Amino acid sequence: MSMAGFHITEDCAEVYLQNEFGMEFLQLARRLHDYLQQGQRLPARSFFEATDGCKEISRETFDALTKRRMENTGEISGVFELNFDARTFSALNIMDGWKAYAMDDIAAAAEAAFQEAEISEDDRWRIFLDRLDGRELTTPSRLTARNFYLEDTIEAIDDRTLNFYIVPCFNVDEVFGTFVETGENDHALNIYANYDMQRQQVCDELEMTLYGSGIEDQFLTYRLNAAEKEVLREKMEAYCMQREHKPLEQLCQEILQEQDVPTQEIQL
Repeated sequence: MSMAGFHITEDCAEVYLQNEFGMEFLQLARRLHDYLQQGQRLPARSFFEATDGCKEISRETFDALTKRRMENTGEISGVFELNFDARTFSALNIMDGWKAYAMDDIAAAAEAAFQEAEISEDDRWRIFLDRLDGRELTTPSRLTARNFYLEDTIEAIDDRTLNFYIVPCFNVDEVFGTFVETGENDHALNIYANYDMQRQQVCDELEMTLYGSGIEDQFLTYRLNAAEKEVLREKMEAYCMQREHKPLEQLCQEILQEQDVPTQEIQL
């Protein structure tokens, strides 16, 4: 009998689970896709606990499953980490170790793999892995749903871009390499995320202004990975409903129409 182990993070809470009947990467990806499609979601752990043979385990037991997975004994079908705060999905590969992906990329690959009903399991795996090729996260995810929030007005800074002000709840020096979390100076950092209204997507970089006495203003950037873009998109959607009482897409359409930008360009 094979087994699978899961480490799930959601709302800053962690749980470790074990499935007695095993689960492979493609199976879990399809399950994640179906879960993300739900309008009103139950807690993430529920879509594991609803299966037969699933039980909560300790961190030590999860670590033991990880070790056995790397020993390639055939007893462990998969070990996975799903961080719903950071929107990342990590799978332990016997040959290459941990590989991390953005959840939306995993879900899209699973959707493509199961689009055709009458194909072999090998073909499903081929489609799934082809869609994930080149999508692995190569930088750590620093932004999570719980370590920053948006504040102030949502501004259209040109005929294409919406600008959001980010308030961090983390040590910016550790993430951005600055020196502001100190009493030795009065330096401060303003952080902005941009949204491309025409392409309907989060822009690739955060833009930051470092300022304070004794220095000239410095303009810095931070390149976002795919998972961080997912987190920002969800935050922007929620903040737009909170502040403007309308969906983000509708706000973009209204601004572009006011600027006489052809609405068909939104789908570029």
